[in-house]
Amino acid sequence: MKTVDDAAELERFAAHHRQSVLDEVLAPAREDKGNPHWRPTGFMEGLAYQARISKILRERFIAQ
Repeated sequence: MKTVDDAAELERFAAHHRQSVLDEVLAPAREDKGNPHWRPTGFMEGLAYQARISKILRERFIAQ
């Protein structure tokens, strides 16, 4: 049961912080491209960014 509770708590944490982490991760690419609204367009590129975002969210959840 603890694992289910932890997963639910992580999901609530991620839902609250996901947009700020997304903006943080995409900021360098957006700056390089001169487009503040740029988002990954390729499937693999999107997966790579999502993996980075998920990793950061897990690390921050554990650290709190």
